Amino acid sequence: MKPAIDDDSVCASDVMTRHARRDFGRTGFREVTLEVFNQGTETCRYTICHVWRVADDACSSLLFLTAPRALAGTGVITIEHPNDESMHIWLRLRTAAQPIAIDPSRSVQHVLGTDFTFEDLRFWLPFRALQIADVSWHQYEGVAACLVRASRSSPLARWPDLRLLLHGMHWFPLSIEWLDEKSGGPAKLYSARRLRQVDGVWTPTVISVARPAHGYSSRMTMKRAAHRIDVDPALFDPAALNDLSPLTFEAWRARSTDCADAAAPGD
Repeated sequence: MKPAIDDDSVCASDVMTRHARRDFGRTGFREVTLEVFNQGTETCRYTICHVWRVADDACSSLLFLTAPRALAGTGVITIEHPNDESMHIWLRLRTAAQPIAIDPSRSVQHVLGTDFTFEDLRFWLPFRALQIADVSWHQYEGVAACLVRASRSSPLARWPDLRLLLHGMHWFPLSIEWLDEKSGGPAKLYSARRLRQVDGVWTPTVISVARPAHGYSSRMTMKRAAHRIDVDPALFDPAALNDLSPLTFEAWRARSTDCADAAAPGD
C-alpha cells in the first residue's frame, strides 16, 4: 500500500498535519460493546451508543450506556481539538440530578472500571504535548505505517515515553505503547484492528487496551456504524444529558451498517 507521503523522509509536522486532517466522518454514530477482562476472564460488559460531530475545529462526542441495567442511562460528553491535550468532559450518572464537569486532569483516569481512559476514546491524539524524537516508515501487517517515538513531559503523563504506529493512508493509531521507565517494556498497550469501510470512512472495528503487568485488558468491538449523518449540535449541550434515552439513537441505529461480521469474537 502506497503511503500518504511519497517521499521516504517524514517529519513531525507532516505527522501532526495528516493526523489532524484524517477523515473519521464529520458526523457519525456507532454502537459498541466494551468487555473488561482480568487475567483473561471477562468481569463485565457494557453496550454504548456513540455519536459525534465536527465543527469549528472541534469534535464533540456523546457516549450513552444502554447496558448493563445498573449503569444504563449514564452519559458522557467530550469536546476535543486537533493535536491539543486539553479536553472538556461532562458526566451524568443515571442516578444524578445534573451532569458534572470533569477536571481535564482526569482525562487519563480509567472510565467506569475499564482500562480505557477518556483520552483513549478521543479521535485526535495530543501531539502538541509530545516531544517527538524520531519518525520513520515501517510495514505493519501488510500496510505502510508511520512509527513515532516520543516523550510527554505533561503532568498527565503517567509513562513519559511512548511509541505510536499510525496508519500510513488513514492516519489513525494502529498501536500505542506506553513504556515502563524501569523495564523499558510496555506498561500499557493500545491496538486497533480489523479495518472496515463504512459510508466511505475507514475505521477499526476492534480497539483494545491492555496493562500486561496486571493482567488487565478491555476490548471495544463495533456492532454498528454510520457516517455523514444529521446530528443536532444541541445534543452536545451538557444539559441535554438529562433527556437522553435509547430512543435518542434509534434513527441512526436503524440506518447504520451491521459490522458484527468484521469483528470476530476473541480477536
